[in-house]
Amino acid sequence: MKENIDRILKEQLGNYELPYENGAWEQFSKRLDGTPSTPFYRKWWFAASVGTVLVGSATFFALSSREESTPDSIAPSTETVTDQQVTTTAPTTQLSLEKSTTSTSSTNPSSVLPSGSQVVSPTSYVFDPAVLTTVNPITSTNTNSGNTLQEPGKSTTTIAAFIPLELPTSICLNESFTIQNPNEVAVTVTLPNGRSKTIAAKQSAEIKSPKSGNLVVQSGTTSKTIVVHEAVSHLSIGVDASLLYENGIPTLKFDVTGAENTVTWESNIKAQVAAKNELIVHPYTEREVNVVVNSTDQNGCPISEKKSVTLNEVYNLMAPTGFYPLSSDNRTNLFIPIALTLRDTPFEMVILDPNNMTVVFKTTDASMGWNGIDARTGQMVPINSNWLWKVVMKNPLSNEPEEYKGLILRK
Repeated sequence: MKENIDRILKEQLGNYELPYENGAWEQFSKRLDGTPSTPFYRKWWFAASVGTVLVGSATFFALSSREESTPDSIAPSTETVTDQQVTTTAPTTQLSLEKSTTSTSSTNPSSVLPSGSQVVSPTSYVFDPAVLTTVNPITSTNTNSGNTLQEPGKSTTTIAAFIPLELPTSICLNESFTIQNPNEVAVTVTLPNGRSKTIAAKQSAEIKSPKSGNLVVQSGTTSKTIVVHEAVSHLSIGVDASLLYENGIPTLKFDVTGAENTVTWESNIKAQVAAKNELIVHPYTEREVNVVVNSTDQNGCPISEKKSVTLNEVYNLMAPTGFYPLSSDNRTNLFIPIALTLRDTPFEMVILDPNNMTVVFKTTDASMGWNGIDARTGQMVPINSNWLWKVVMKNPLSNEPEEYKGLILRK
């Protein structure tokens, strides 16, 4: 490159001639006639300045002409980007350019490039990832339609958040529970017997296992095991099958053993009192007594035990079926239901003629029973005759009937 420039300067200066100017001799002649001449050093200074300008101009035009005609003589240079980095900012994109000679253009790039970009000749541009700034996607939501608008050229991937299922850690045999599936993917439930059930997205289903073991709930890559327990019961109910009459009231007592947790009772007898592991019932009108005790085992599974008792008789105020008016025994020569003598409760008892339902005897005192005298005639009723009796309770107990009745035989 240097040798070429020296050769061009030598050729230009060797062939250079000063231009001829009209009137130069006339001016020179006037100076010979007495006009003071310019000092010698000023003439050389002027000539040197003019020569420098001419030589510089010739050199510039020669170099420019040679560069346009031989662009391949300049060796290209390349810079390699090794450190790539992308940072995100908002709201504009800045591009940094570096020198490269991979392409050539005759258009002045400075008129189209962003401020701060570098331009080299031949013209080419290389994006520098180390200083490349990208713009976050600009989105806007139309609140009326619910649509989301996104900046053109940008793409996003939306991954729905997985909502964990609310599941128990264990259940009991034949126990039902509900699985709610709030997610966009289906849920598969595999029972211990191998059968499976699918719960679609946004749906729910009731699950019950007839077999103990492991129940598996799977949703996508997430799975959970639920243990199905079989209930273990050690409950046992004890009872005295004989009907007891405590204070003239029919009573059956039941007790339970083997209960690890609190128990509850059920019975067809409405008149009942439950106390911890004991149940007391009062069967006023029933002959069949059924009870059920409920509790839970160590796994919390429900357990129960049943017991049934059949009574020999129905409670009817413990009234005798016959009496001996002429006997000297006070326990048999008067008719009065025994329960009325044991219970301190108000009542009214009447003896009725079964033929016409007229009153033969009436009392409200348990110590004043019927002695067999017909109040209508004042005479003893005939032997082996049957008479109706009826007792109305003035203050019956809970779930006790208000009225009792039956037949009495005069012996």
